Amino acid sequence: MALGDNNPAGSSTPAGNTMSVPRGQSGGRTRNVVSVVQPGSSGNTAYTFTATSNTPTAATDGFPNFRRQRYLHVHLSGSVSQGGDGAQILLWGYNSFAEQWGALQLKDPTSDVGFANAQLTASHESPRKYYIFDINGAERIAAECTDAVVNGDTKFYLYLGVNTF
Repeated sequence: MALGDNNPAGSSTPAGNTMSVPRGQSGGRTRNVVSVVQPGSSGNTAYTFTATSNTPTAATDGFPNFRRQRYLHVHLSGSVSQGGDGAQILLWGYNSFAEQWGALQLKDPTSDVGFANAQLTASHESPRKYYIFDINGAERIAAECTDAVVNGDTKFYLYLGVNTF
C-alpha cells in the first residue's frame, strides 16, 4: 500500500467505491454489563413477578441477547417484607437453529455427568441475589416464575444483563 493510500479495499478498487466495501462486524466485546431490556440504559427491570408465569414458547418471547454476548448477569430482588414469601425463577434460552426454548442447564456438582436447571430462588430470609451464567450461543433469554408464595404487595424483580468478559 502506497503512502497516503486510504482505500481500505486495496489499490484495485476506485476510491469512489470505498463506501460499499463490506466490513465484518464481530459483535464486539463488552466488558461492562449491558441491560438486555434496553441496551445503553440502566435500572430497567426485565420482569416483575407477583405470581407464577408462563413458559416462553414464541420466538419473540423474552429478550434478545445483545450482540450475542457470552455471560448472563441476573439480579433477583424482592420487596419481601413478610415471612413465608418466596419465588423460584427458571431461566430459558432460545436459539433459532432449533426454533425452540430450552431451560438453561448447569453442571450438577454432585454428579459426573448430570445437569440441573438454572433455578433461582428468593425468600424472606435472602431477598437479594446475584448470579452469572454462561449463555454462549443463546439468541434470546427469558424467565419463568415457577413457584411464588406472595403475601400482600410483595413483588420479585428480575434484572438481566449481558457481557463478554
